[in-house]
Amino acid sequence: MPKQPVSSTMADIARACGVSIQTVSAVVNDRAGISDETRRRVRAVMQELDYQPNQHARTLRGYRNPMIGVIIPSITNPFFPELVRGVEATASFSAMTTMKSRRRWTISASSAPTTPLA
Repeated sequence: MPKQPVSSTMADIARACGVSIQTVSAVVNDRAGISDETRRRVRAVMQELDYQPNQHARTLRGYRNPMIGVIIPSITNPFFPELVRGVEATASFSAMTTMKSRRRWTISASSAPTTPLA
């Protein structure tokens, strides 16, 4: 089976540019305090190495994860499906997704309100 190509990392970009990982991070996140020349050099190497920020890593490092988890004990009680519908409706207005579980380890995810669980 062929190996997946390995994505370049901020460390790869930093090494190629002769700057710190923090400098690369500042360029990626468009922070102030980086000279125009360094910013151009880092962006050129990012393009050359086809650098793509890893969204999963960004979430783990403290960026906002737009997901709400809802675990309910039962769908037979009419309260819980109503609760889930309310959470889904509110989440959709905030461009968030919901993850629902009706029983242990059965999980579904959606990016918009779905059919009721009842």
